[in-house]
Amino acid sequence: MAWPLWLSSATFLMMLFTTDAITTALGPPPAVMYKNGIGLEQGGVLPGGVIYGRLLVSSNDPRVTNGVQGPVYRTVCDAHDFSNNEAETMCTLLGFGFGRKYYGSDATGRPGTTGRPVSHLICHNETSTHRRSLMGADDREGSSYSRQQGHSRTLTELSAYVNLPKSSGFVCTIDTVSTCPAIAPLAAVQCSNKPLPPEPSPPPSSPTAPPPKSSYLRMYGGNGYYDGTRLERNICNKTLNEDCRYWGRVEVQVAGAGGKPVWAPLCAPKSTLRMDIEQLVCLQMYDWDPVADRLRGVLSGYSSTPISIPSGKFVSKAGNFNPAQYTRWATVIGGNITTANKIQDLQLKVTAARCSTGAMLAVHCSMLVAD
Repeated sequence: MAWPLWLSSATFLMMLFTTDAITTALGPPPAVMYKNGIGLEQGGVLPGGVIYGRLLVSSNDPRVTNGVQGPVYRTVCDAHDFSNNEAETMCTLLGFGFGRKYYGSDATGRPGTTGRPVSHLICHNETSTHRRSLMGADDREGSSYSRQQGHSRTLTELSAYVNLPKSSGFVCTIDTVSTCPAIAPLAAVQCSNKPLPPEPSPPPSSPTAPPPKSSYLRMYGGNGYYDGTRLERNICNKTLNEDCRYWGRVEVQVAGAGGKPVWAPLCAPKSTLRMDIEQLVCLQMYDWDPVADRLRGVLSGYSSTPISIPSGKFVSKAGNFNPAQYTRWATVIGGNITTANKIQDLQLKVTAARCSTGAMLAVHCSMLVAD
């Protein structure tokens, strides 16, 4: 059996006895080692016997395998929240005692990779009480929302489990909806059974990388799990329709006094514009590319009764929506919805006065997938 020239025979023997055999219809991935559903490729050995490589995670979820039988390995995007904590967990799953991120372009670059990277890798110890929830249709069974949307599933359902054995002691999830910019690096790790030397400073972010369009918009409620926020209590509470928790209000970043960026609630526009705006809100919220992501489904925005702007003496109470906190309010009054990449590309009327309609846009984002 041949092995890469950069591996010593001792290192190869160690890898041989700590590697799980993975068989799929396409054969094993081109990894230098893989164990517990985690793999490394495009790697090498650093001084002190530290092994590094581009990270691979496997899943049996059909939204990841795309019809291929058996677990499929995918690279992981490093544009979001992949940290040293996740890197250390990956090294633990690979059988090492220590680990952290690796920043070398020989492993974080895109050449030689196939398939779109997955994003938002999140791992927890199986005993943790903070495990990420994969919300299923049963969570809304019987609600008018469930009856109305039929086979529509929220984006929180589009998380998939990484193919880890129960004996690993970890539970990891990935997003099957990839929001990885084309110029973003891929996640790579370095692992060792000895304490690692002091960590060098990470390289500066590429100055050519534009911020994602989602950074100019935020959603409260509507199952917008990326920021985990909820609608305020004076907008959605037990005395209101139970479905209010499935709709969110939107804020967009606009220019405030002196040109300084501020957040402005997005007002409910004319009814003829509402459906198109909600679709664009969802595309922006999840950095969705209708062309590149078309094989994963169709991301859709749904409308509801606009959210009335609360008033009265209780608006200043903690946990309530307080209109006085905002110096700007935004309303879409026109623009080319077919060419717009984000809400800010449309014609926005930004004022210090509150919404002329007295209400804010209500949005819910979901994806239509085949059962």
